[in-house]
Amino acid sequence: MIPQQTETLAGLEIACRFLYTAFHRAPEPGFLHPLVSDRLLDHWPVEEENLRTQAGLETMQQFLDEHTVNPLSLLKQDYNALFIGPNTLLAAPWSSVYLTEEQLTLTEPAMAVREFYRQYGVTIDTGENEPDDHIGLQFAFIAHLLGEALRAIDNEQSEQPWLCATAEFLTNHVLIWSSRLFELIRTHATTDFYRGLADLAEGSLQQLANLTGAEYLIVRLYR
Repeated sequence: MIPQQTETLAGLEIACRFLYTAFHRAPEPGFLHPLVSDRLLDHWPVEEENLRTQAGLETMQQFLDEHTVNPLSLLKQDYNALFIGPNTLLAAPWSSVYLTEEQLTLTEPAMAVREFYRQYGVTIDTGENEPDDHIGLQFAFIAHLLGEALRAIDNEQSEQPWLCATAEFLTNHVLIWSSRLFELIRTHATTDFYRGLADLAEGSLQQLANLTGAEYLIVRLYR
């Protein structure tokens, strides 16, 4: 792998860890403060140009610039409505909801994701007994695979097994449904922060697909 590709790989690992936190946890002061005080979105770690990624970063930063005084309550309300409830979720974050007619969690797609994690020595245990196919957890797993690829490069070993695993995971478990999730977020979010996050995540997945050779398959979605 040429140095520029390695740099992109390292940047995408960091990006996926950020996206894990942004999707998997309700916003907290520790997450938001560096975005505001240090303008971290202006220093996004992936330089490869992608229109979705750039649009997402600009939209998120614009929200932060316009809501400098306590934006946390707005973001928590939006996050809960989209991903937590108690009402019907506006953008359910689990693949099973989109890939099964029953639109239930912990069904076959989630079990398939769990088995893929297991093959690479990863067990999800957040202490909440939650489905393994949450989009945030999927980003965390992708970051793990990318990290292993980078370690292989550092040890002068082939990174290809890890990149092939990333491509397979993206093709069969992430790209088949995530675009619909991001569409729902853009439609129902009440803050530009989460609308921008949807663009940022979708653009990052496009960059990952370009890097690894992952494919976009057409499957039936039920939501």
